Amino acid sequence: MSLFTPLLSKRPLGASGVEVRLGHELLDDYLRFVAARCRPNSVLAAGYDLKVFFTTVRKEPVDITMTDVLEFISEQRSPTRGGNVVRLVDGEAGLSARTIRRRLATLSGLYGYLGARNVVKVNPVPTGLSVRRPSDHRHRVRSTPLIRTPRTLPRIVDSIDAAALLAPTRTDRDRAMLLAMLLGGLRRCEVLGLEVADIDVADRKVTITKGKGGHHRIVQIVSGARGRAELRRVTCHMLRHTCLTRLREAGMSLEAVQAQAGHRNIESTRIYLQLSDTWLSGQYHLAIAAMDDALVAGGRS
Repeated sequence: MSLFTPLLSKRPLGASGVEVRLGHELLDDYLRFVAARCRPNSVLAAGYDLKVFFTTVRKEPVDITMTDVLEFISEQRSPTRGGNVVRLVDGEAGLSARTIRRRLATLSGLYGYLGARNVVKVNPVPTGLSVRRPSDHRHRVRSTPLIRTPRTLPRIVDSIDAAALLAPTRTDRDRAMLLAMLLGGLRRCEVLGLEVADIDVADRKVTITKGKGGHHRIVQIVSGARGRAELRRVTCHMLRHTCLTRLREAGMSLEAVQAQAGHRNIESTRIYLQLSDTWLSGQYHLAIAAMDDALVAGGRS
């Protein structure tokens, strides 16, 4: 029996869809399932993740075991540019933990689908590793993540670089798109999804009807302005991070920043507390002032 070799192919489907295939009945069925629920970029990512896995682990999907998955993780974490070369951001030598974690999530989704169809009985992708906790007699075993992702703070643009980025923009349209991210905190897909009907000039409001999940890009505009401003690195998301950080520094409540950002979970918004240079010191001084007032009032009574 010949080994299965995944060959990724894609073609446009309808006005905005995409058909992704790997040349295997079970995998292609799963990609059809993903395409019915997700955006084109998500389908492409799933197809590529599965291609990488089944190119590395040369087995039929129904024959994959947990051992195969663990060996795949080890292979993905092995050095890609020599053992003495590591990334400064996380100290790793192989692929980033986030990339490996995404590929495992894709693989787990595949086997969840195959399990629902009764094609396989067990999902070979472990959710975590069991670790004993001797000090707690009630819960002898706990689970630790299979892949730990480093918690990194997003980078922001200072006022000098922001001004330098805006100065060389060639059209009012380009400037408005940059300002929508820098002052409004919009994502790049949200900027591209804007239509004239979404802009209320009288009330100075913009309604976001096409949120996260779009597949368009505007890095032509950002990279061009960055090059003319001679800035080393500025991305669309850095402009968004800058806006939300400055709003928090200016005193906007965390819940209001959450609404402005369009975050479903406020935990996604808490990162801006750490990015803000003045928030912690401001909160500390407010608390100290309140404590002083209470002490003074107590001394008078």
